[in-house]
Amino acid sequence: MDRLVNRLAKTNIIIYSIFFWFVSFLSRGIIEVLEITLKIPDIQFRKRIVDESYHVTLDLLINVLVLAPLIETLLFQASFFMLYKRFRINKWVIILLSTIIFGVYHNYSILYIINTAIIGFLFMYFYILRAEYDKKPFISTVVAHMFFNLVAIVIILFKHYSKFGTWF
Repeated sequence: MDRLVNRLAKTNIIIYSIFFWFVSFLSRGIIEVLEITLKIPDIQFRKRIVDESYHVTLDLLINVLVLAPLIETLLFQASFFMLYKRFRINKWVIILLSTIIFGVYHNYSILYIINTAIIGFLFMYFYILRAEYDKKPFISTVVAHMFFNLVAIVIILFKHYSKFGTWF
């Protein structure tokens, strides 16, 4: 397992981004299967970014594909990494703190928090690993986050098309 993780930490940004997409949608799938199988109610805390009309706007695209990945990487990975380096805090404590805060920040529902926390864990863990290999952790994380969000937007557009017969 260590060989696989180290290899991924050293890989190029495209493979790195595809890995995050795969793991995030796999984790979301597992959570949805558990939700349906165990009939777990998903408690909503605030309105979802995209409503039932699956309407995608230019503002949404800019926010989700550019601003959110940049700002969230700065807040939840880069700043925690600086704390880790400056104060020599245990790596796992930093990863856990970043994970929890990243998950809670995405407080649309309980299950969304759990899924996002899993992704936040991976973002922070690999941010630290990529920094050790000098593989541009900030850019890598931003690009992986953008790719993840882009795939989510494409899925939303396909849902819109299948429901309404138009792309927008």
